[in-house]
Amino acid sequence: MRYALVSDIHANWPAWCAVRDDLRAQQVDAVVCLGDVVGYGPSPQRVLADVRQYCDQLLLGNHEAAALGRLDLSIFNDAARRAAEWTATQLDAESKTFLNQLPMVAEDEDLLFVHADPVAPEGWGYVETCKDAEACLAATTQRLIFVGHTHLPEVYVRRPSGAMAQLPPTSLTLEAGARYLVNVGSGGEPRDGSALATYCIYDSTAQRLDFRRLAFDLAALRAELKLQPQLDLPWFLQEHAPDAGAEKRERAIRVAKVATTPIRVTANRVRIQVGRNQRLQAAPTVVTPAKPMIMPVDAAAARQRRAIRVAAFFFTAAAILFIIAAVVYVWPSSEAPALVVVTAPPPPAAAVNAPAAPRPSVLRAPQVIVLSAQKAVLKGKLRLERRGNEPPHIAYWNQVQDTVSWKLDVGRAGRYTVSMVYGLEPRAGAVGGLAVSCGKDWLLYQPHATGSWYTFETVTLGELDLPAGVCAVVVRPNGKIKGGLMNLRELRLQPAGG
Repeated sequence: MRYALVSDIHANWPAWCAVRDDLRAQQVDAVVCLGDVVGYGPSPQRVLADVRQYCDQLLLGNHEAAALGRLDLSIFNDAARRAAEWTATQLDAESKTFLNQLPMVAEDEDLLFVHADPVAPEGWGYVETCKDAEACLAATTQRLIFVGHTHLPEVYVRRPSGAMAQLPPTSLTLEAGARYLVNVGSGGEPRDGSALATYCIYDSTAQRLDFRRLAFDLAALRAELKLQPQLDLPWFLQEHAPDAGAEKRERAIRVAKVATTPIRVTANRVRIQVGRNQRLQAAPTVVTPAKPMIMPVDAAAARQRRAIRVAAFFFTAAAILFIIAAVVYVWPSSEAPALVVVTAPPPPAAAVNAPAAPRPSVLRAPQVIVLSAQKAVLKGKLRLERRGNEPPHIAYWNQVQDTVSWKLDVGRAGRYTVSMVYGLEPRAGAVGGLAVSCGKDWLLYQPHATGSWYTFETVTLGELDLPAGVCAVVVRPNGKIKGGLMNLRELRLQPAGG
């Protein structure tokens, strides 16, 4: 028996077409969609209608529930909320009736299928670590659990010894006696640093998992999104290309309970209807816009058009190079920030000829020293992020090696009060918080949630002794990161007692 598992298509028509065409070539016996067919993308009605024809079983995802008015949208981020409100206006009555009848959980033999957390499907929790996966396996009896929701293809295994491990999401043969939790990835909204649609095939006879990764028409999706100003451009399109780098995850909903009240479920658990699908052998129907008729032109006019196009190309290229050069010249490099010099204020003019007063042993800087995100050196997988006209901040903390630093030139040693401007989503952070150090002195702080990634607050962390001379102020995670450490806008140093 060959099962195809797809999830989180998110109304992306070009990506679904790529997945659907690949499914036909794989000759699977059953297709199970784990939810979130709609949401974020520009083609909810079109994609849902086509997915219904090609899938044996569909499950309810949180974006379907949101579009049906069964979730409190106040817990969504701005992009997800706008998309859910717009999606609700695009689905016809028959589609909404169909979605309202979808189950949250399906099973077949020793397989369990669910959109989010199988322990409490109505809570829409995220399975992101071995510890999360272990809790899911402990609460269920099936050998394999297939989930979506995070958009990240992942495989967790619990071996007969009880040891948990995370395996690469490629192709693998299942170990005898082991149990697995498999995140099948996203068929339309990749968040793993690629621009590829992902789905999974499970062969119960060969005991094998295969992850399929497929390119799709990014330009077509971008053009469709431009027609819908209510929808945001997803991160994988903002990064332009599949090789833009790993860990460029969209800052999505990250809360323990997505619903403020339990979701109303019409059928919580069903057996999948294997064999109902008879359409995969038929050629897919792909609707393409009609191309305008090209009228014949004479050779002279054609040559003139070519000359205009060539001139326009070179003019555009020159303009782009000029803009790049201007940005490189004006925009400060993140690898070589300007040195922040801490000096004493000049003496008043009336006191120039006065006898020199004894020099204090500790320098008191005259004002707050602002260490902005734009001036920092970033190491690891961090990068600057800018939202609208707001000041930039440092985002995408994913590992303990991610560090931020600024260089200071301190004339004399001094003690400074350290405060920080940051934003933090409730479920993110680090087990041990963050560490701020300068020279041999350091302090620890456990950031509290500010309400969202883009709700910035100023908090006082403590005090640091700055040594004389050139030193570096460093910020790093202190412990395991879960979902990102914070969005850091700036540090501020003020002379203690000043």
